Amino acid sequence: MARALTDIAIQNLKPRTTQYETPDPGARGLRVAVHPTGRKSFIVRYRNAAGRTRKLTLTPGVGLAAARKLAADALLEVAQGRDPGTAKREAKQAATLKTGDTIERWANMFIERHAKKHTRPNSWRQTVHVFDNIVKPAWKGRLVGEIRRRDIRELIEDVAKDRPVMANRVLARLSRFFGWLMEKDVIEASPVVGVKRPVEEKARVRVLDDDEIVKLWSACDAIGGPATAIIKLLLLTGQRRNEIAHLRWSEVRAARSRSLASA
Repeated sequence: MARALTDIAIQNLKPRTTQYETPDPGARGLRVAVHPTGRKSFIVRYRNAAGRTRKLTLTPGVGLAAARKLAADALLEVAQGRDPGTAKREAKQAATLKTGDTIERWANMFIERHAKKHTRPNSWRQTVHVFDNIVKPAWKGRLVGEIRRRDIRELIEDVAKDRPVMANRVLARLSRFFGWLMEKDVIEASPVVGVKRPVEEKARVRVLDDDEIVKLWSACDAIGGPATAIIKLLLLTGQRRNEIAHLRWSEVRAARSRSLASA
């Protein structure tokens, strides 16, 4: 009867021009694969429920005793009708898929596929700033599915300590980001729901006095051009900026005619 392998015997196995396997009489199904480079690995040969020969490569770096234990565990799974090789492949695929769901990866996709295409330049640039300088450093390597409401709240509160308005912006970007992930079926629910803005922002009201209006009008005369004409119309009519900027010439002429008639 052949002797069981030992750690020293395995070390003394010499590489050949092609890979070969040496069975271990001390553990059923266990073999040592010797590669042409001299590297050695443990594998388990077995037959699955369909009678097909399968190979299971064990975790690199394990010793002989651990390899025998793993081989015994694998053959026990086979005896119970399971295929350890298939289970290992499925676990590896799941781990790869899970690793791909990092904050960094999805944030970059969100910026390229959504922010840059559907928001104005200033808006998506601020989105880049929020993720590159605040979100990614705080959640480096985290998976999007692992982020909880508590994580959102703690991040927002931390930013709000010295930048309350920016904290509002971060919350708004995260709300859209996680909403987008829901649309892509990456996550089932948004952790942002229920998190309140740290501060209430009030719109600033600024009214020009008479002297400032005169100076602005004079500056428009000096500069000239379509933009200054829009500014003058804003001063004269008090209309919204977009309403004046999108006026048609026919509307301008009509307004001029009414103005001359009333004069």
